[in-house]
Amino acid sequence: MRLNEEAEAPESVAVIEVDHSNASRRRWLREGTFWLGTPLLLGLLLGLALPSGEQCPSLPHPLNRLSSIIGWVYFCFWSISFYPQAYLNYRRKSVVGLSLDFQLLNLLGFGCYAVYNAALFWDPLVRREYACLNGGSMPAVHANDVFFALHAFIVTFLTLIQCAVYDRGGQRISWPAALGAGGAAAAILAYLGAVVGAAAQGGHGIATVGVAAAPSEPDLPCGDILSWLSFLYFLSYIKLAVSLVKYIPQVWLNYKRQSTDGWNVYNVMLDFGGGALSLVQLVLDGAATHDWSAVTGNPVKFGLGFTSIFFDLIFMTQHWLLYPGSGTARPSWAAPSIDPGWEQLRGGKASDKQLLGDSEQEGAAAVVETSQQQPQQPRQDAGIDLEGQQGMLRPETD
Repeated sequence: MRLNEEAEAPESVAVIEVDHSNASRRRWLREGTFWLGTPLLLGLLLGLALPSGEQCPSLPHPLNRLSSIIGWVYFCFWSISFYPQAYLNYRRKSVVGLSLDFQLLNLLGFGCYAVYNAALFWDPLVRREYACLNGGSMPAVHANDVFFALHAFIVTFLTLIQCAVYDRGGQRISWPAALGAGGAAAAILAYLGAVVGAAAQGGHGIATVGVAAAPSEPDLPCGDILSWLSFLYFLSYIKLAVSLVKYIPQVWLNYKRQSTDGWNVYNVMLDFGGGALSLVQLVLDGAATHDWSAVTGNPVKFGLGFTSIFFDLIFMTQHWLLYPGSGTARPSWAAPSIDPGWEQLRGGKASDKQLLGDSEQEGAAAVVETSQQQPQQPRQDAGIDLEGQQGMLRPETD
């Protein structure tokens, strides 16, 4: 194949070889071992070291220990799942490829989830309200649920700061996402105001449902709409609704770009593992105690597991099946590719210290070869000959 050009002596030609095979697989294996192995090992250590009787008091031994281990492993999976993306953003100094709508909805959802879990785990009045509604069963909220939700809110907030500081590629939060988040926040404040108002009048918001707050106050029926538990359920439904739609902007962004560059696949894999293990723990606890109120009384946790698994499967399909080459795409400063394994940079010297790509390239190894040519006299029929399977570029000589 010959590409005829006007005779002009190039000052330099830099050829960049990208190894998409062994080096890429080695780096992918190394990073995968770190991101997936670390939370697994940490979860096992926490589950074995921490007492399980307080966390799973209704389960017989050794099922209480097994449930504790599963809970801490999925806690570590879900907690660490935020860091591959944040690290990728830091390395690239860019959030191009990451949906800002996804991050905004994530912040709203985890804020609601943190309040919901913390109240069900620590507040004795809320726990008694829950028991009243669920036949005496206590909330199936573990310590790892609480710490995960609080940690997720903090890391998501920091990632949103990255979105404000780093290059966004012209991306902005869409009006549907802004309108939805603003409407949800307004609804939360309105409901909270109603509950606080009822509490100020010595009514439903402050008294434990089913238990008199004082001898002069009558018992309240279970499920009062202005109880604190009802407000927490409202927060959980917002979290569930957010989780049902928050992934859609990222799926759509990947589709529009025909690429998953900028979206870290380890985030998806860890989220998938956490969702699956959370469902396993719920089923194990219910089967061991013959009490399925953990599912019926905690629908948000059950729904979150299924939702995350469903969308994680979509993301993995996009990354490995629909856009399999996007993870090894060239950096934005590179010239258009002539051959998949080679890139040509013209105009000036190329340094062997140039960096090719970020972590989204999943270990593509770049070898930069610089060759200087002596100025030649212009010839009428000068061209470039592309030879070899790798598409080596070299000046043609007669």
